[in-house]
Formats: sequence, structure tokens, C-alpha cells
Amino acid sequence: MESFELPKFWMPYESAGVNPGLEETDGPLWAWLDAQHLADAAAAREYVRRTRPTLASALYHPNSESTALLPQAQYMAWAFIVDDELDDGPIGRDPAACEAAITRMIAVFDGDVADDPLTRALGDLWPRLAEGKSMSWQKSFWAGQATWLWTTYVEAVNRVTGHIQSVPEYQQHRCNSIGEYMMMDLCEVGTRIDLPDAVRRLPAMRTLRQSAAGQIGTFNDICSARKDMAAGNRLNLVLLLKEENELSLQEAVERANGIATDWLTKLNAARAALGGQLDAAGITGDTREDALAAADNVIALVRGNFDYHFMAERYTDPLERNIGAPDYVGDLLRTPQPRGRANHQVG
Repeated sequence: MESFELPKFWMPYESAGVNPGLEETDGPLWAWLDAQHLADAAAAREYVRRTRPTLASALYHPNSESTALLPQAQYMAWAFIVDDELDDGPIGRDPAACEAAITRMIAVFDGDVADDPLTRALGDLWPRLAEGKSMSWQKSFWAGQATWLWTTYVEAVNRVTGHIQSVPEYQQHRCNSIGEYMMMDLCEVGTRIDLPDAVRRLPAMRTLRQSAAGQIGTFNDICSARKDMAAGNRLNLVLLLKEENELSLQEAVERANGIATDWLTKLNAARAALGGQLDAAGITGDTREDALAAADNVIALVRGNFDYHFMAERYTDPLERNIGAPDYVGDLLRTPQPRGRANHQVG
């Protein structure tokens, strides 16, 4: 297999450190995973351990109150497991089953909780994530989550039909498939921020969030290129650039790094423009300060994600397994039994 060296990445943001609640959160996270039966098999537990979702959350949310870090880490673990189930497991190669699983997970927003382990776990977690949050926040979170989940359906269909996305098509897709918009909204959970729609829809805020997602997705592809090559997964920007432009692997990595840098340049420009747009929209006082703080939380998330990729074995020492039958996938979204309404109602 062709090898490559990681490029010199541009990261203009200082680290905000690790949330001090990291150590006291890991034990309760594992207790929850056990109670929800999300990592019962030894291989699944080892894969989650190597992923280190508590560390990821502590880096993503360095300023969150300690009480918020546990649900943030639970969601991080849940999202990683969903991602692996749909990317690496058999359900991601069955469009009809994938569509049914996505529909069940989205229905949790309305209080419908099916009896597959991952949907049931989301039904348990969602009320704690949404506690005290406005409908604006809830709808933003679920819009991001639904968009992320539906990208896995697109990928399932593409696998079956043999369609390979072009580089421009994939770059647009990747901003959604990386699943970071929900994580940006989760920054508000632990920092007492709840932005109104007028702030969420400012052009600079939307560009800032898209640029953060684009950088994270591109950076993740560079760090995951070896694993994806070994698994035969061509849905990676580095590999698409290599094939589409007839580049060496190292040249493709360098070009992807240039794209990651471009995303950061756009992010910086959006952050610089945000203050003027808040003024133009007449957004003042605490709301204005919250908007700027929310933008800075996104920047801290970008830096935290960067550091995380050099600290978690999932990326520093990837397990190169055959795609389609990895032993860490438990098929946790398959054949649920109806469960009826949950005890909570959203909206």
C-alpha cells in the first residue's frame, strides 16, 4: 500500500485546553453505554475505547460547565457508534434498511422511540440535551442531525449503484456527512447560550459554521486516508483527488491540506465579519455577546478536533479492518420492535 507523510497543517487557533470534567465523566459514560447495550462485545468496547469520546468532548467543549460534559460525551459516543454502524456495517450497504433506521432516529424528535439499541439510547439522551433549550436551538440541532443521517443514505445508494462522487460533489457532501453541525449546537448546552434564529441565520454565522465543518471534514479525511485505503473505502477527499487528478498519494494529501487551509481562511473572514453583521441587524446587548461567544466556541471546537486527531488511537494507530464485516459493528440499528411514545414530548 502506498504510504504518505502527514503535511504541515496550518492551525491559527490557540488551544483552549481540556475541560476539567474529563476524568469524572469517563466512568459515567461507560456506565451509560453498558446500560444501553451499545458496546457489549469485546471488539466494540475496544473500538470505543480507542475512539475516546470523552476526550473528544472535553476538547470540543473546553468551556462547558462540568454538568454538561456527560451528556455531550454520551452524544459523542452515540454519534461515533452510529457513524461506524452506517459506514462500516451491513446496514450501510442496504439503502432500504438505512432509510428505515434514519427515519426511526429522526422520529425521536417527536417522542417516538423504536426498540433498536441506538434509537432507544437517543430517546434516553435527547431530553437531557434539550433541557431548558429553546425551540430555535432544538430545531437547529435536529436539522443538522437529520442532514448528517441522510448523507449515509446517499452513500448507501452510491455503494449499491457504484457511483463515485466527483471532488466538488464530495466537498459539498462532506460538510454535512462529517456530522459537526450538531456538535456546534452542543457548544451552547454547557455555556448558557441559546441563540435566536436571527443570529443563526446571519450570513457570517452560517459561513463560519460551514467553514468549520469543511475544515474538520477535510482534516479528518487526511487523517483517515490510510484506514480508508486499507478498507477499500474510496469516499475520502484524498483518494478522490488522487484518482480524479492522477496524483501520487503524497500530492493528493498536500492538495487536501491546501483545501483545509482554505476553509480556515473562510472561517477567519466570517468571524471578522460577524460583529458588523450583528450591528447591521440591530442585535445588541447580551444577545450580541452570546453570538460572538458562540462563534468563538466553534473556533475552540475546530482546535479541539485538531488536537483530538493526534491523541486518539482511532486516528494515531487505526485498525485496518475489512469493510463490510468489521468485528466492532454490532448491527445495532437492525429490526426494531415498536415501542410507542416516549415519556417526553419535544415541541
